[in-house]
Amino acid sequence: MAESSNLKPQDIYKLSVQVAMHELSKASEIFSSGYIVGKFNITDNRTAAAVEACHQLFDLALDHLNGSLVIQNMKICEAFDDLRTWLSSAGTYQQTCFDELESASGELNAFVHENFKNSTEYTSNSLAIITSIDESMTAFGAIGRRLLGFGPEWVSAEDRRMLATAAVKADVVVAKDGSGKYKTIGRGGPRAYW
Repeated sequence: MAESSNLKPQDIYKLSVQVAMHELSKASEIFSSGYIVGKFNITDNRTAAAVEACHQLFDLALDHLNGSLVIQNMKICEAFDDLRTWLSSAGTYQQTCFDELESASGELNAFVHENFKNSTEYTSNSLAIITSIDESMTAFGAIGRRLLGFGPEWVSAEDRRMLATAAVKADVVVAKDGSGKYKTIGRGGPRAYW
């Protein structure tokens, strides 16, 4: 890592993702080792399935965090949308785990939230950093950055216009505060029309 006096925004971003990955790796290891099942004497199938789902979700989150560190054949200023997507999905995977375990015993729920809150916060911080860098570059009018248009180059101009003007009606609205039809992704996701 660069010396503190020579840090660039991308160095700070990479460091924040590495810290998030470290915390998430510890969480994933706890879920994969059977530690939670043994410590909390989990015998009901629903909670055992939720613990297994958390292990898989944490592995997916790690993959996405790792993917956000490896930007191949692309300059960082051209990758902001991909980075935000990877980081958002990593955060969503972690939150889905918490949602799945919400109905578990209070002791297990408290353990999960206490021990894994850092990984979600660090992932969120990484997302905030990359968003801030993007907004700063946009505010300063980054040279060579395509500010007009969006999406990958293979999307035609006609499709871009359609996407920009299309009114999208949500099939399923998930909101933890109760303002949507469902409170968790686990409940609303299967009802979405793919």
